[in-house]
Amino acid sequence: MSFGFVPAVLGVLGLAALAAVLFALHRLRVRHQQVEVETTLFWRQAIEESRARVRTQRFRHPLTYALLLLICGLLWLSFAGLRADGAAGRRHLVLLDGSAGMAHGGRFARAAEAAADYAAGLPDDARTVVLCGAGAQTLLRPGEEALLLTRRLEGVAPAAAPSSVARVLLDHVRSRAPAPTTVCVVGDALLLDAERALLPEWVELRWLPAPPRAGANAGITALGARPAASGRWDAVDVLVEVLVPGGAAESLASPQVSVGDRAWTAAPVVEAVAGGRRFRYLDVPARGELLRAAVPSGDALPLDDVATFALPDRQPIAVAVQPGVPAVVRQAIEADPGLVLDDAGARVVVRPVGGGAVGGD
Repeated sequence: MSFGFVPAVLGVLGLAALAAVLFALHRLRVRHQQVEVETTLFWRQAIEESRARVRTQRFRHPLTYALLLLICGLLWLSFAGLRADGAAGRRHLVLLDGSAGMAHGGRFARAAEAAADYAAGLPDDARTVVLCGAGAQTLLRPGEEALLLTRRLEGVAPAAAPSSVARVLLDHVRSRAPAPTTVCVVGDALLLDAERALLPEWVELRWLPAPPRAGANAGITALGARPAASGRWDAVDVLVEVLVPGGAAESLASPQVSVGDRAWTAAPVVEAVAGGRRFRYLDVPARGELLRAAVPSGDALPLDDVATFALPDRQPIAVAVQPGVPAVVRQAIEADPGLVLDDAGARVVVRPVGGGAVGGD
């Protein structure tokens, strides 16, 4: 337990002060009031009442005192911001989906409000809120006030890109020291089984789904690349996932894909998924160019009909080998698809111990 708005010591002392003040009020002497009566029939009762008003007499109303202490204590705890911290050292990461699919109607605004409400109940020094659109944008850092999140969300809108929640989550986990972490995903983003398998056991996942979409919509929900299954170093395999409403997935045509200023005409490998299709484009040259994928538009949300992705630059590295280097080193370089022997344009020079470097970086 801790207090969000006051120090812990002040919170406890405040409760003790309330108990003492209420106790003193219950023990205060009641001021006597002189009243003239016409008869002595009630004299004995008046004497008993006067005795009850003596400060040193027995505590007369313990239940009333307990009720007042409960009411005042709850008001104080609310003012002090009492909260349950859970396990010591637990971190909290809130990922707000800012992909194109969230732009349908007021879905993003409602999801952002839900994320702000959820973050407001987390420990200030252990929470991080990140917007996952085309890239990652940190909206709230540990130690910052929750009010800053509301202000920073003003004017923020979804990006014309697939969700980056999975990539942001994996990057965050890899860059942090192991510690119990609760990750709350707000929006449409879902993690594939392969992505879940990469998460360490100290990560706990929670979901706050976005409001459902009104009307039919088809769009690109995932776009990414991985090393080519063929083993080519200078190429990658590209995945484009398209979801469509109803049973229209059967008639879904392949997306139009271009690399740089060139159209990619090779037929993709098609895989059926729930509600759509996955298209895998094999051996796409990885030269740092921009890949663009597009599906036919004309539905309720055109923003997710086009998505772009910067391909990695995986050109082979030129290596020069000086005389005197063991032959096994040259053989290892020749066997590596990411390296090429080139003495003239070498970026890396391998030399024997004590030898002088020539050329290269």
